[in-house]
Amino acid sequence: RCMEGLRREGVEDLRVHLSSRPGLLAEKYPLVRMVAANRTVLKVSGAADVADYARMMLEMRTPAVLDAFEAQLHALWEGATEMTRELRYRGVDGRPGHSLMHWSVPEEGGRPDHTRVQVAFTDLGVLRATEEKLRDIEDRWRLAVISINAGIWEYNFVTGETFLSERWKEIIGYSASDLPGVRGEFWTRVHPEDVDGVRRAMDDYLSGRSGSYVVEFRMPCKDGNYKWILSRGHALFNAAGEPQRLVGAHSDIDKRKRSDWALR
Repeated sequence: RCMEGLRREGVEDLRVHLSSRPGLLAEKYPLVRMVAANRTVLKVSGAADVADYARMMLEMRTPAVLDAFEAQLHALWEGATEMTRELRYRGVDGRPGHSLMHWSVPEEGGRPDHTRVQVAFTDLGVLRATEEKLRDIEDRWRLAVISINAGIWEYNFVTGETFLSERWKEIIGYSASDLPGVRGEFWTRVHPEDVDGVRRAMDDYLSGRSGSYVVEFRMPCKDGNYKWILSRGHALFNAAGEPQRLVGAHSDIDKRKRSDWALR
C-alpha cells in the first residue's frame, strides 16, 4: 500500500524520492509488522519470542538495518520477488550478529502477494570468524616466509598444477611473470647430475621410507649459471595414503656451498 500511495503521489524514481527525504526510511520502518519467526531466527537474534523479536527489530534502526529495509523497498518498487543481502545487527543481549538475508515474496492464487514477505536468515558469524582466523594464519605464514627469505612451491598430485612463488623465481633470477606453473616445470630445472638424487629423496618421502623431504641440488639461473638450492617439503595424504599435495620451500645456499668447497 505504501508503494501504491507513492505512485499515486506521482513518484517515478524511488531512489531520488528517498534521497531527498533523509528521515523517511526511519519514519516508514515502524510500518513493518513481524507476524512469525521460527526457532532458528529467535536463537540467532537472541530473542525470547516473536513479540520480543519484533520489538528488537523495530528498535534496531541502525544504518545497516535501514539500508536493508531500503533495499527491500526498492525490490518491491521494481516488482522483484526475491533478494539476497548481508545484514549486520545486534541481538537483544547486545552481541553483534552477521547474517545473510534472503527476502522473497510469496504467491497467492498464482500471483505475487506484495502485502507480505518471507525472510530467511543464514548465520554468517561462524563463517566470518573462521575466515578471520584463516586470514590470521595466512598473515603469520606470509611473515614467516618473508623472515626466512624462502621461495614457496606447491605441487597438486590430483590436478597436476604447480605453484611457484615470486621469491622462488627470484632466487634463480626470474621475475614474477616468468616460468609458468605447469606440470613438469620443476624437473626441467634440476641439474642433470642431481635429478636422480632429488627423485630418490622425493620417492623415499612419499612412499614412507623417509620421514622427511630434504634435499640439496643445483638449479640453472636465468643468466645460465647454476645455483645451489636447499629444498624442504611436506605432503598431505588421503585416507588411502596417497599424496594429494606437496608443499615446500627453496632456500638459496649457494654461498654456503661455495664457501665449504673453498675451505676444502
